[in-house]
Amino acid sequence: MTKLLLAEDNDFSRDILARRLARCGYAVITASNGPAALLAARAHRPDVILMDLDLPGMDGRSALRSLKNDLRTFQIPVIALAAEASVEEVTQAAAEGCHACEAKPLVLRRLRRRIADLLAGRAGHAGSHAGSIVSSTPAAIKPNRSSSALGSGSRPMN
Repeated sequence: MTKLLLAEDNDFSRDILARRLARCGYAVITASNGPAALLAARAHRPDVILMDLDLPGMDGRSALRSLKNDLRTFQIPVIALAAEASVEEVTQAAAEGCHACEAKPLVLRRLRRRIADLLAGRAGHAGSHAGSIVSSTPAAIKPNRSSSALGSGSRPMN
């Protein structure tokens, strides 16, 4: 079972995406800020990290640099999640060690394909957490009505 770390500060978007990924069969660990993402990556050793670039506490870029400079986490592929995936932002994320960048609103089908492509050469790291969601931050999840997250299929979501 593929284990994902989802680092996203928007509670509603994080909850919806984590649930959708879990329904697709991934074990999902969540973090709501940069420091929590670093701790979760070190503790859970996910197969792939999905990292929002605009995280509080420590932005995604700083967290990414820390992950890539840590012997425990430097080999974990990272997909940057960017609200505005400009050429400059994608180039900067790649220079800092991201393996891919996905623009928000996310398209689940494309994100799943990107995850599969990254894992193609990384067999044997699967855990036994079928369809589970683990939160590395104990804060209660409150829906943010200003976010537009959609249900199933390949429709966009924030």
